[in-house]
Order: sequence, then structure tokens, then C-alpha cells
Amino acid sequence: MDMSLVLFALFTGIYYWFTFSVIGYTFSDAFFSPVVVGFILGLVLGDMTTGLTLGATIQLIYIGIIGAGGNWPADECMAALIVVPLAIRTGMSVEAAAALAVPLGLLGAFVNNIWRGGNTVLVHWADKYAEKGDEKGVARCGFLYAMIWSFIITVPLMFVANYFGASLVKPLLGVIPEWIMHAFEIAGGVLPCLGIAMTIGLIGKRNNFALFFLAFFIVIYSGVNVMFAAIMGVCLALTMVFNRNKGGRELNGR
Repeated sequence: MDMSLVLFALFTGIYYWFTFSVIGYTFSDAFFSPVVVGFILGLVLGDMTTGLTLGATIQLIYIGIIGAGGNWPADECMAALIVVPLAIRTGMSVEAAAALAVPLGLLGAFVNNIWRGGNTVLVHWADKYAEKGDEKGVARCGFLYAMIWSFIITVPLMFVANYFGASLVKPLLGVIPEWIMHAFEIAGGVLPCLGIAMTIGLIGKRNNFALFFLAFFIVIYSGVNVMFAAIMGVCLALTMVFNRNKGGRELNGR
């Protein structure tokens, strides 16, 4: 048994449990993000470049998704926790790994629903303790039992996925025809664009589209670094917002 692999698989399981737990829920927006997951796993596996690239690609796929009522249609954290180490350990291309992240994200949504279903049982337990006036029992249902339940639903699943994942997938990659892998790579290359398009459709306004296309063509035709373009875009956006707020205060006489 490879102890380093065991420890890594256990680490991913505990990480996933942390995002589900009462404590991790407070920081879910940060630690749940595929970019953060890719950075951390890349650091652990010694390939931060691939980890960040995969994390950012998966992030783009899910960037336009909205969890109506707190119910997420896909679990990008689970997708990143499985896909990033799988791609690093098997040498899978970023595009093919991105395509694999979609069904894994949907699987994570089912896990999330099972977790929520178990939490409803704990709520009924807490009601019974409340009827008896047992404050400690209510607190145990809200914290201790909830932490145990989330541990049961997350750690074994993620441990098995990351312990056996590469050993199962790597031989499979060797027998898959090249044209099928190429199809996965094409789909994986399109999916981030779809995520960006969904975001533009949700937050885009007609009076801002000119700025969007201007930035796009500047990056394409001038060869400006994307990071530089992003920083300039943030500065321009902040300038517009501050000037707009300043104009509003002056109009109101403040």
C-alpha cells in the first residue's frame, strides 16, 4: 500500500468534508472554488502550474451557475478535487480533464442532496430535544451530529475516488481511440466559453457590451498579457463606479 497515496486521498476527503462541515460552510465561497482547490492540490502534488490551469478552467465552466434557493445544480468543488489530481497523475490534457469535470460536478449535486436529506433528520431530532428542554441535545444535533454526518457522506467517497481513480483511469486512457479523446478535448475547450457566455447573459448590460468587445479585441490583436488586461479592467471599472457615486453625491448636495 502506497502510504503517500493514502495520505493524499485522505487529505482530499478531509478537505471535501471541511467544505461541507459547519466550520467550512463559513468559508465555502473560498475553499469551494476550483481555483483554490487547484492551487492547493497543485502545491501538494508538486505541479502548481497544472493545478492552477485545471482549477481556472473548471472555474470558468461553472462561473455562470446560480444556486437558486441555495440548491446548486453542480458541485464544482468535487469535480476539481477529483479531476485535478487525476489529470496530474495520468498526464491527461487540460481539455479532456475539463470535459470529465462536468459529469463529476453533476454527481456532486446528488451527494449534496443526500447530505441535505440527512440534515433534515437531524432537524427533527433537534425538535424532539427542544420539546424536552434539552439545550445540549439541540446543540449536538446542530454541530456534533451534523459534523459526523457530513464526514460519513464525504470522506469515504473522496478517499476511494482519489485512491483508485488514477489506477483505473490510466489503463483506460491507453485503450480509448484517439478520435474519442480528441472529441473530449474539443468539448473541454468549448465548456469554459459556455461558462463565460452564461455569465455575460446574466450580468451583461447593453451599455457595457462595447467595453467587453473592446477589451476582447485589444487582448487578441495587441498580444497584451491577460493578467495585465484584467488588472486594467478592474481599475477602469473601479474608476467608473467611483465617479458615478461621486456624481450622485454631488447631485444630492452631499
